[in-house]
Amino acid sequence: MEKNRMMRLASALLILTLLTTCMISGTFAKYTTKAEGSDTARVAKWGVTVSTHTDLFATSYTGVDDYNDKVTVKSTDDNKLVAPGTTGTGLGVTSGGTPEVSYEMKIKLDGTTAKMPSLKYTPTGGSEASYEPVKFSVLNGTTPLKENLTLDDLKDLFNGTKVIYKYDVDTKKYYVDSNGDGTIDSTPSDTCPNIKIKWEWAYEGADDNTLYDDLDTILGNTAAAAPGAESINSYSAGAISNIHTDANLTWTVTATQID
Repeated sequence: MEKNRMMRLASALLILTLLTTCMISGTFAKYTTKAEGSDTARVAKWGVTVSTHTDLFATSYTGVDDYNDKVTVKSTDDNKLVAPGTTGTGLGVTSGGTPEVSYEMKIKLDGTTAKMPSLKYTPTGGSEASYEPVKFSVLNGTTPLKENLTLDDLKDLFNGTKVIYKYDVDTKKYYVDSNGDGTIDSTPSDTCPNIKIKWEWAYEGADDNTLYDDLDTILGNTAAAAPGAESINSYSAGAISNIHTDANLTWTVTATQID
């Protein structure tokens, strides 16, 4: 009997010792690794603004040579005009804002509605030729990029797929197509380009002044007739056809983020 009590007491002490050991072992040091992370962000700024000054044509023009301060061409019905000896500059595409992304600028001239005064003439015994008196220049500020362009040349240059200039957010520099050939220059500029269009209707052609004077007169007389009328079909040296006296240039300017 005494022996059984001793065995039970020994067993109880053993169990108590094991429990105590487990409890004590939990307080000893051990390896542990922990990591936490957090990050925040916001949407990159765009804020690009596009400025255009599209008044290429006017209702009146001052003269040249001895008539610099005198109005020599003036509309009688407040419609804008083009005429021999006149010129104008407009469009003026430039961008503003402080974007946090790189972007490119493209310009599209609507080829379906674009038109300028023109006609076709056929000298007696000769071949038909086109006459388009208004010629265009493209400038960056006051620096010419392209000169002596026809309307078709202008439509090709501003077809909406060619990049006119780029902005590099990393360097905060601008890169322009200075040759108008669809190739962006590698030389940067701190100043945003200002792409302008200049048109000019010269008084006389370089090859045959009498011919061009006759053709200019036909355009002016046709404009004086009923709207849309093609009242003249000949000139002093041949035949005339396909007379157009209206001018229209419609532009779309797009700034787009690039990778």
